[in-house]
Amino acid sequence: MTTTAGVIATFNQQDYILEAVASLVGYVDEIIVIDDASNDATGDLLDRMSYDNLRVIHNETSQGVSRAFNTAIAAASSELILIQGGDDRSLPARATLQKAAMADPNVAMVYSSPRVINAAGRVLPDWLAPEFDREPTDPLAALEL
Repeated sequence: MTTTAGVIATFNQQDYILEAVASLVGYVDEIIVIDDASNDATGDLLDRMSYDNLRVIHNETSQGVSRAFNTAIAAASSELILIQGGDDRSLPARATLQKAAMADPNVAMVYSSPRVINAAGRVLPDWLAPEFDREPTDPLAALEL
């Protein structure tokens, strides 16, 4: 059975971090959250969470989002990694669907298009966030190799 880690990088996301973590708790084997030296209450909120599968890492100085994710990924012991921002939340079926897709030996990477919401959780129209192309022709084309 494939083990799954949810990794979350966060910086100053006190209004969203609890919901971000909670959206993964029952769906992954481990959650690694890296607080990238937040100067709001994000770190304190994370320290008060008591999920058995949660591990929080605090950076003393900000390393930036890419390094934060790399640190969280390196700390994970699972075979499959689900990446999530500290102001995001995963839908309940995300982990199950992505695990099922990765079970195909011809699949090397799985991604999902976001459902963009406002601070109250209301779904926004796609045109308000054109940077999240719903139907990319080649999802790897945007990556610099």
